Amino acid sequence: MPTSFSRTLLAVTFGLAVVTTPTFAVSAQQHGTQAQRASNARASADLRARIGTTGERITEAQRGGAITSARAATLRRQVGQTQASLNRLSRQQDFVSAAELASYNRTLGAIDIELDRRGVARSYGNDGLVAADSKGQAGDFRYDCQNEPVAIAIPGDRLDRSLEQLRLTTRCPISGTDLARGKRSQPVVGTMTPTAALQAMLNGTGLQMRSIKGGFQVIRLPRR
Repeated sequence: MPTSFSRTLLAVTFGLAVVTTPTFAVSAQQHGTQAQRASNARASADLRARIGTTGERITEAQRGGAITSARAATLRRQVGQTQASLNRLSRQQDFVSAAELASYNRTLGAIDIELDRRGVARSYGNDGLVAADSKGQAGDFRYDCQNEPVAIAIPGDRLDRSLEQLRLTTRCPISGTDLARGKRSQPVVGTMTPTAALQAMLNGTGLQMRSIKGGFQVIRLPRR
């Protein structure tokens, strides 16, 4: 039969276990939340930089005669609405979800694609980063490719658009995106590493990825 001292020691030990286990769980949860917020803050900052760059590109397109004044006004209105919505959400909830960031990047991506077709040069991009010794940054956008989990919410879409969104979300340069023409991407939603996200996005497209210095390259699957 346990003594009074044994019963007391058992009670204290059990109490410590009850208190310690939730403490570890809360600490881990807080660490995860902090990491997600840091990732979200970087993605929001990159989006703001992209908004500014897109506006400048529209101005250059109008000056060069690639688009009319009316079309430039329409595109500027889209950029302005994106900026206003981003600012409003940042004020209201101090956090912009991955899905909202993906939506904003889709809007800007569509503008970029239109200007690409009209021959307007980019001051940033990913297809110029085709070599393994790429410096990893261009214009106002800074690459910082880390193989750490990030929150991603990219729906199935044209593969070139999805790769652009993934590049901006992860800040990882992706070369070889010319192979994406005419292909559709798989939806990629969840918290995962850039490597896992790109592999999931390319699933079923006939393409695969390989890691290069500071980023990734899209290549064709080998023929069997």
